[in-house]
Amino acid sequence: MIEILKPYLGELLVLIIGSLLGWFVERKRKKVEVRNLTVEGNKAEADYSKSMLDIYQDALTDLKDRYEEKFCFLKKEYDLQFTNLNLRMERLKKDQEMWKNRYSKLKREFEDYRKSHP
Repeated sequence: MIEILKPYLGELLVLIIGSLLGWFVERKRKKVEVRNLTVEGNKAEADYSKSMLDIYQDALTDLKDRYEEKFCFLKKEYDLQFTNLNLRMERLKKDQEMWKNRYSKLKREFEDYRKSHP
């Protein structure tokens, strides 16, 4: 049996050495490829995190703008109501003064009438 394998012994040896060299080179290439994929994955994860951060930041900025808008609206409404109430108070004070004067005038007239008609 050894006699049959002797002519192919050199080819078998080249096959084994070639296979080992191919495996060694391929292993290194696979390691580099895995490292590159890991780096790309980390970049994608970082981009995703940055994207989420940007979305969150935009939401906060938008919230701040909406808050400012609502605050300005409520402040205007409050100022308008305050002005209206002040005007109503002024008008009520004038009305009160008018009714006081009318009462005083009518009381005086009544007193004058009373004095003149005992």
